[in-house]
Amino acid sequence: MAKPQLPAEYKVFGMLQTPIWIYQLDPFTLLWANTAAVALGPDATLSAHLSRLSQHQPEIWVQRLAHYRLRLSQGQTIQETASNQGCDQGCKTPMNWVGSGLSLADGSLGLVVEGQPLAGATKAVIDQASTHRAMVEAPRSVVAKAALHQQAETLQAIFDNIPLMLSIFDAQGQVEYINQAMEAELGWSLAEWQQQDLMAACYPDPAYRQQVLEHIHQASGDWLDWQTYTAAGHVIDIAWAHLRLSDGRIIGIGQNIGDRKRIEAKFKQQAQRDRLIAQVTQRISQSLELQDILDKAVFGLRQILAAHRVLVYALDVTCGGRVVAESVSDGYPFIQGRVIVDHCFSPNRPILDEYRHGRCQITADIYTSGLADCYVNALAQIKVRANLVIPIIQDERVWGLLACQQCDRPRHWQPSEIDMLTQMAHHLAIAIQQAELYHKLQHLATHDKLTGLPNRRYFDDYLEQEWRRLSREQAPLGLIFCDIDYFKQYNDTYGHLAGDDCLVLVAQVITRSIKRAADLTARYGGEEFAVILPNTDMDGVIRAAQRIRREIEAVNIPHRTSLIKPHLTLSMGLASWHPDLSLTPNTLKSMADQALYQAKQGGRDRYCLPSPSPP
Repeated sequence: MAKPQLPAEYKVFGMLQTPIWIYQLDPFTLLWANTAAVALGPDATLSAHLSRLSQHQPEIWVQRLAHYRLRLSQGQTIQETASNQGCDQGCKTPMNWVGSGLSLADGSLGLVVEGQPLAGATKAVIDQASTHRAMVEAPRSVVAKAALHQQAETLQAIFDNIPLMLSIFDAQGQVEYINQAMEAELGWSLAEWQQQDLMAACYPDPAYRQQVLEHIHQASGDWLDWQTYTAAGHVIDIAWAHLRLSDGRIIGIGQNIGDRKRIEAKFKQQAQRDRLIAQVTQRISQSLELQDILDKAVFGLRQILAAHRVLVYALDVTCGGRVVAESVSDGYPFIQGRVIVDHCFSPNRPILDEYRHGRCQITADIYTSGLADCYVNALAQIKVRANLVIPIIQDERVWGLLACQQCDRPRHWQPSEIDMLTQMAHHLAIAIQQAELYHKLQHLATHDKLTGLPNRRYFDDYLEQEWRRLSREQAPLGLIFCDIDYFKQYNDTYGHLAGDDCLVLVAQVITRSIKRAADLTARYGGEEFAVILPNTDMDGVIRAAQRIRREIEAVNIPHRTSLIKPHLTLSMGLASWHPDLSLTPNTLKSMADQALYQAKQGGRDRYCLPSPSPP
């Protein structure tokens, strides 16, 4: 006897990636399963779940079937999760499922089950190679028990109850049938599809519509995602696949994948956020340059959050603070480096304490959020409409603020966005702490502890740097060596503590005598100081030495055991030279040292110049 065959239309179910089973309720019998369901094996069927339950609760089978009949007869759907199907009793293929009722050919009640596999079961469901192979073979083996092939009404019931969009095109490409799901999803009835060219309404762009039509006519069974307009004018994402039947008709199956797209976008965004956090964390561990870390953080945040501006605002509790890092979209004001005076951040104001205890400022619209007028005006000046501010807490103090801003419209900040900014503020606090610690250690290594001036090591590095730079620019480099006259006698007379105070005062006098930012004053030895003067010829070096002498005389530090004057004096050696890479900075140091020796030999309290050529 020949095996019963399903109508050709049943091939459409072989295209579904969603497992589908069809049951007869009385007696409870599996009538049919599609390819994706077959791939899961018998362990995944509702029959297997109920059997597992009845082993522990014999009465559960009868109760469940009675419950199913009641709900389905009332036109309701049934939803169950893996946990209440007995999957804790050894189920190898856990899944959730949704069931809908249908009328079978003999008038009895049937059940269409759509499965939603969990965890490892998913791979089996989407195994395209298995699906393609089973598309023709599996239905014949599964439906040996099926009675649905005898009645077209059964097929109609399945089409109308399955939670997917189904359509049938005749050989000429005209719509012959759509199911209830497609009518509800897109908003057009079958009559409207047959009377109008609704493909133009679904896909207004001609080129895009042509791609859709080609996909339909190819009927390859491949799934493609299309953005489709509904009768209400909304755009939804639908995955469509089409299969050609032996009589030339084409069956199309579609599924609204908007939720999937949103989930995918959410996961993609979360992955991007995780990568950003990982990059910043890695940069924190690899770099101690705070500015570089801040710049990368604000740029990455603006890209991920699709905001117009992200900035870091470092607080100064006396007057507000300064924008130390910023990433901003084209067309909006650039405010990095701007000092913003905000007296709300003075020590006695409560807002700092609120920020310290976790407050964040969430402003969807500056004009409706109850902000003070001064804040509204300040934000409006830089074209901010929505503002999200998270404190950067470092060592239990508010170091600054991390702000994300939308400029063109209000924006309701999402919990995930607030969480991301909070995480980034935490990582930036770690970076700040590490950078500050590094710079403190670096300062200790390169600066004199007593006077706070750069030490001999820093002096040598800076002199080498400027020697190379000015050799390229062919500009002069000046140097002054200063020595306190009779400092040993000063220590012997006034004590070493007074001697330390004297060194600090001399360091301050020399430093304020030097006017330019590129000039450097260093403690070169015990009572010896050095001044580097980039882009300075000998006339400029002499003027600098004269200023230092005048300042030292003006402070009038007593020195009663000096052999030349009753107050403290300096001897100075001056030098200036155009650096040449064929020579080294030692050339300039030797010239200044020679001049200092001449000043001491000549009676001290003076400055001298070296011989006109380098030794």
